[in-house]
Amino acid sequence: MTESPDDWRLSFLGDYLVGIAFYRAAYKQPSHDHCMGCWATFLEHDLPGSTHEILHHGYTTDEGPWWICDTCFRDFKDKFGWRVLPDS
Repeated sequence: MTESPDDWRLSFLGDYLVGIAFYRAAYKQPSHDHCMGCWATFLEHDLPGSTHEILHHGYTTDEGPWWICDTCFRDFKDKFGWRVLPDS
């Protein structure tokens, strides 16, 4: 799916994300995070019994505690001018 002007995910993605360089990484945190666009859940391990999709990899940055899922990254990288850095 590609973004459209009325894409609901745009309400979560702000100007502070314009021009950010991301790298693809495995999620490793003591808790959890959400995709900045669609609010998909990032966890280091599966959550038994969960009815929600759990993501273990995505795009992140050292500039903030921001995570973007593969779908949102693909859909919005051109609009926000996101760049991909080598994996760290």
